[in-house]
Amino acid sequence: MSRGVRVDALNAISTPTAWILLAASMVMAAGSLTANLLAFEVDELTARATLQQAMHASTVATLTFSLVAGLVSATSDYRFGRIDQLLLSEPSHRAVVAAKALVGAGVGVIYGLFGGIVAVAVLRVFYSVRDVPVDLTSTVVIEPLVGAVLASALFGMIGIGMGTAIRNQPAAVAGGLAMLLVVQPPMLIGLPEVGRWLPGAAGLSMTFNPDDALLGALQGGCVLVAWTALAVIAGWRRLVALGAG
Repeated sequence: MSRGVRVDALNAISTPTAWILLAASMVMAAGSLTANLLAFEVDELTARATLQQAMHASTVATLTFSLVAGLVSATSDYRFGRIDQLLLSEPSHRAVVAAKALVGAGVGVIYGLFGGIVAVAVLRVFYSVRDVPVDLTSTVVIEPLVGAVLASALFGMIGIGMGTAIRNQPAAVAGGLAMLLVVQPPMLIGLPEVGRWLPGAAGLSMTFNPDDALLGALQGGCVLVAWTALAVIAGWRRLVALGAG
């Protein structure tokens, strides 16, 4: 499986699309954070709630792009015909999916780390320009960043599982984005007792989002792990259709 991990890791970082998605994730995180901070008056910037809202706005982009990166990585194997070579070089379908899932998690961690670096940099510059003090080591800053890194790793794996199962790249990306940005937000607002158990809401919970409709960080993490396992298993079962697993 180690060879499969190396091959998938090389594919994940060697394409222009991978770098474009990472750059877009950082730009969106910075833009969301800045837009939220601009909505407050200077005397409101020191409030804990202000910093919480801004930090959680920046994590949404990180989680979303981690999912998309996993979807693109998995479906690219079908789009460019690499899946046949992978299955010839590695007879175990479990090993193929496991290797891809590990790489997806690693890519998600990278997205989370870069998103965190951008968020801290934007906070430092914004508050300096406004001449307002900010503690970048406070739990209000650190907890969402740590949670975002962990959740991004899981979303990267979910993307791998979904992409492997769906195979068609446009359908997989459109479906993933619809799931996160179209279906789940109204569910969380209108039916919070259901919406809070969906992957997007579970990911937000892991960033210590104070929204009462969400689960706690630990509970949300457990829910997202379950969704991740389900997605990866679905991808493996789909691969089995190509031969003995």
